Amino acid sequence: MAQFGIGGLPRHLAAEQQQYEQPQAWQQQPRQQAWQGGGLQSSGTLGAGAEASAAQPPAALVADMQEVNRELFGFFGAPHRQPDAAAGGAAENLAQQLAALAGQAGQLGGRGAAADAAGGGGQQPAAPGSLRREASAASRRPGDSSHLTHVDASGKAAMVDVSHKAATVRTATAGARVLLGQQVFDLVASNQLAKGDVLTVAQLAGVMGAKHTSALIPLCHNILLSRVHVGLALNAEAAAVDVTATATTVGPTGVEMEALTAAAVASLTVYDMCKAASKGVVITDLRLLAKSGGKSGDWAAGDGGPRRG
Repeated sequence: MAQFGIGGLPRHLAAEQQQYEQPQAWQQQPRQQAWQGGGLQSSGTLGAGAEASAAQPPAALVADMQEVNRELFGFFGAPHRQPDAAAGGAAENLAQQLAALAGQAGQLGGRGAAADAAGGGGQQPAAPGSLRREASAASRRPGDSSHLTHVDASGKAAMVDVSHKAATVRTATAGARVLLGQQVFDLVASNQLAKGDVLTVAQLAGVMGAKHTSALIPLCHNILLSRVHVGLALNAEAAAVDVTATATTVGPTGVEMEALTAAAVASLTVYDMCKAASKGVVITDLRLLAKSGGKSGDWAAGDGGPRRG
């Protein structure tokens, strides 16, 4: 049968209750310890319902904190100062030292950033678009006539503005050669091809091609042509047809493209007229032969530029 103790509880429960009701040893000890490194003191007894306050750390804990302080200051390269009791205790002293250390670190970082900026380390890498614009601007230095005029400041293709240029007489001559081969050459020379007179048809095609140059070349100006002449001559030694085209205008821009287009279209027409007899006809040596007028003055193929030997 169960035995009952005080309050009608079983004896083993009553014994446990008595054990918990008795004050603990730590509740009866006076709190008269002092911080070893700070000077912060407190006294009194911590009761069961008293307000909790910060317990004073033992000497070993204070020593550990001081060791951590030394390691931290050593890591940041700052001298470690011993705690000053008059400054308000170990905790306040630590906070002040850490704040000073943070300020020193900020100054070091600021000096490093300034040095990087002075040495060029703070520069941001240029975007491809900006590099292209810089290269384009560099290629258009004053007095340099070798730059690409159909490229704007941003590196994009653009039609050249010629509204500020004076209208002058401008002429250009271009040439090309169509290699026929001996058999086809004989047929052309004797006008025996099924399509008819090769040279006459090609001459007319060249004139028409010159008038459509601005429709074929995207950034070419639509200019008023004063004259276009296309000539084709048989070259028996080379078994070829030599094409020459000359264009003339009075305006603010040259006619080089019109002359080249006329020579190219005339050569293509010769190929079209002869392809039934041979697919091996070759168009070669399409080039500008001469130009006159304009700001750059007169120019001939022998004056410079790539030439075929």
